[in-house]
Amino acid sequence: FVGNGGMSDVSVFDLQAALAGDRGAEVNRVPVETGPFGLACSHDGALVAVAARESMSEPYEGRTISIIDVARAAAGGKDAEVARVRIGSDDPGEATRPFAVAFTPDGKRIVASCFRSNTISFVDVADAVAGRPAEVLRLHPQAPHGAIARPRGIAMAGGRLACVIGGAKTGPKSSLVWFIDLETGRILSCVTGVGNESYFMDVIPSGG
Repeated sequence: FVGNGGMSDVSVFDLQAALAGDRGAEVNRVPVETGPFGLACSHDGALVAVAARESMSEPYEGRTISIIDVARAAAGGKDAEVARVRIGSDDPGEATRPFAVAFTPDGKRIVASCFRSNTISFVDVADAVAGRPAEVLRLHPQAPHGAIARPRGIAMAGGRLACVIGGAKTGPKSSLVWFIDLETGRILSCVTGVGNESYFMDVIPSGG
């Protein structure tokens, strides 16, 4: 799955065909609200979440994340986007600029960051796919000294934490990382002085 920022869709590739050099390895394109940025696959391989950040062809920032059914997408189906969820604001006209997404280890929720609205959302996957209101929690993380939060990359740690990079770019060591308890949705800690507009990260499993 490849996000096409300039086309506002997600390409689906047959991996075996691509490895064999087949130029027709792209088997589908799934439209999303606007140019995608962060993507994540559920641990069971059934779903892909996509953050619709901004258009690369017009001045438009996104408001939603999409959930794509992998089997439908791989089969070339036009119904592969099974949910589109507005996050970060109750105002449908407000651009929130979703940035990154990550599934919780149990696959029941998606954690998503919104750069423009300075929010972090928890989305219930089952509710989203059923067409019900699905943003079950919206956090407004704080940055030290009144700085703008600007949440960006997300990684899961230890089965119980979401780690989210943020901090507006103001110079060296202006980035930070929040650590969020997945069960309670509470921000437990914030580490500052991380870098200058750091974007993404990953976590090494214990013993790795």
